[in-house]
Order: sequence, then C-alpha cells, then structure tokens
Amino acid sequence: MTKLKDRNDELQTKIDSKKKELASLTGTIKQVQAKPITLPGGNFTVGKDLPEGRYKISTTASSMNYFVNDGEVNIILGTESGFAEPTYTLDLYKGDKIEQGSSVTYTKI
Repeated sequence: MTKLKDRNDELQTKIDSKKKELASLTGTIKQVQAKPITLPGGNFTVGKDLPEGRYKISTTASSMNYFVNDGEVNIILGTESGFAEPTYTLDLYKGDKIEQGSSVTYTKI
C-alpha cells in the first residue's frame, strides 16, 4: 500500500508540473515578426519585389517622393522636419506599383 501511495504522489507531482507548464502556454501566441525589407530608390511591384501586406515605411533620406499606383498614395517621406513624413503606414496589395525616390525600409505590421 505504501508503494502505491508513493507512486501516486510521484505521478501527482508530475501532473501538477505539467498543469503549470500548460497554464503558462495556454492563451499565449508567439508572433514571429518578419525582418524589415529595404528597397533602393526605383520602381517595384508588390507580389514580385515585396510581399503584400500592411507596412510602416521609413527612409533615412531627408526627403523623397513616394508614390503607389501613379499617385493613389502620394507622400513626401523623409527625416526633414516640417513637411516630410518620418513614417507612413499603408496597405500594399499584389500588383500595386511603387515608385520611390530613395531607399525605403518596409516593416510589416
């Protein structure tokens, strides 16, 4: 009887340990962030040069023109305060045409 009680206690300890482990994992979603993509100045196509998705874009240029689909998005992106946007968030879809005057970093959000 003592052996059975000891075995039961041992198993209960393992069960309690696994319950704690499960509780720490339950409801936790680990989201893998994609690495930012930097494209040089030029023309690009979403789905070919850049995956479609929602992005926060930025540049190290003081100011530059940034267009999507011949002006559907038309902003001045840059670090120069006053009139340039330091960052901009947008949705890009397969087939969208991007024209950027300088290097742009795309961070998927």
